Amino acid sequence: MRASLQHTWLTVISFLQGFSLLC
Repeated sequence: MRASLQHTWLTVISFLQGFSLLC
């Protein structure tokens, strides 16, 4: 479960970074 949580955070961070670049 811990690994899944880390993967979720990595996905969220990557999404936020990409969104910031678009803006």
